Amino acid sequence: MEIQGREFSGFPGRDYASLRQLDYEGRVAWFQFRFALVFVRPFERFMTMEDPDCYIWLCAMSLVGSALSSLADFAGRGGDPEKFTAFVNRYMPSFDQAAFNLHDPTASTRNHAAVTPADHFYRFFRNGLAHNFCIQWGGLQHREEIGNVGHDYLFETNQGLHGEHGLGIVPREFVANFRTACSRFITDLERAQLGSELQLAFDRTFERVYLQKSLPPMP
Repeated sequence: MEIQGREFSGFPGRDYASLRQLDYEGRVAWFQFRFALVFVRPFERFMTMEDPDCYIWLCAMSLVGSALSSLADFAGRGGDPEKFTAFVNRYMPSFDQAAFNLHDPTASTRNHAAVTPADHFYRFFRNGLAHNFCIQWGGLQHREEIGNVGHDYLFETNQGLHGEHGLGIVPREFVANFRTACSRFITDLERAQLGSELQLAFDRTFERVYLQKSLPPMP
């Protein structure tokens, strides 16, 4: 792909010298190109693999959770949980708007309770799948299984032995909203003013991640 008069592959090890010549607008264009190359198009192809002998939804949720973590790193500062939940609440507003009474079976004096939908998604979906191949609290159900309940694609589950609640997600609708969130974030990057918090956060992460590789391996 050509950006600002230079050819790019989307791989920082190959693009290293030219990446350093891009201004903010060029960096955003390269990032969008790479995101489509290494995530968006592979993810869309993966989503076509669903059939009765191939349950795709835990893999899909794991991929989306990782993508949200990565995007959140370009959007703000702070610890990983804070950046993740802030990004989800901003770009997938159903999480911020859902007034649920959620419980956290992992809460302790060392581990603050996860009480919001975004907290639950980070702790039990994103982290649970990354570490245990399991959504550790709450889970997934399709619309035809639950009808119209909850807030958009989110709902409360009756999860524990004493009626405790976890977070439920309708996966197809969630993935559709994730696609919208990605588009909104790219648009915000394109429109960000120089010197804004978003522009500074993006450049900081871009430089830390992509300007360190000057040789293969490529990805």
